[in-house]
Amino acid sequence: MQADLDKYVQPFTARLTRSIFGDESSEAANTDVGQLLKNADPAKALDNLKLIAQKIQIDLNKVPLFLKDYGDIYLSIAYYRNILDQLEPKIENFIMAMDIITKHQQLKTNADVVATAKRMTSRVEKMQEVLRGRFQLFTQSTNEMWNDMSADKFADFKKMVEDNHGAIGGILCKLDNKMGAWHQKFPSRDAAGPNRCADFLMADIRQGF
Repeated sequence: MQADLDKYVQPFTARLTRSIFGDESSEAANTDVGQLLKNADPAKALDNLKLIAQKIQIDLNKVPLFLKDYGDIYLSIAYYRNILDQLEPKIENFIMAMDIITKHQQLKTNADVVATAKRMTSRVEKMQEVLRGRFQLFTQSTNEMWNDMSADKFADFKKMVEDNHGAIGGILCKLDNKMGAWHQKFPSRDAAGPNRCADFLMADIRQGF
């Protein structure tokens, strides 16, 4: 799991590394972090840590614990993003199945089935939109925080993420439950015909969704 999440956490750790071991010329996103560490100047790193401590208004010896705390916050975001990325193919297959159901020669005359398929599609797409919007907001807030670092900005960012934990977790839980059930029943698009898909939609998927 740690390896899976690394790609999401890396932008944060890279920005942090550049802030501590680099200078203004090394703040660009394409700066080689490995090379930066290899050529690190301990005295410059200490000055940068002091600057961070000053900006966030804490003692220098508390900076490592402070940054670990925010590393954990980023890790929670990474975990949620990883779940959504794993769900995306299942969601795509489900939405395509709903489209097939609504256009099927026999099923399209069943108003209840068609309405349910369209409603489920709308809800799933809305959930995706909400989740992507939250993650985009986190990224934007991260950039603003590092561009003008302060204790208030760090605290606001932490609170924003923590306040969203319940909502994001709830949406992902519902999506994982329903899309997982659909994928287990129909692991591929040709696993069953539209009629069987419609039966499962009406009997199981729509319940509680």
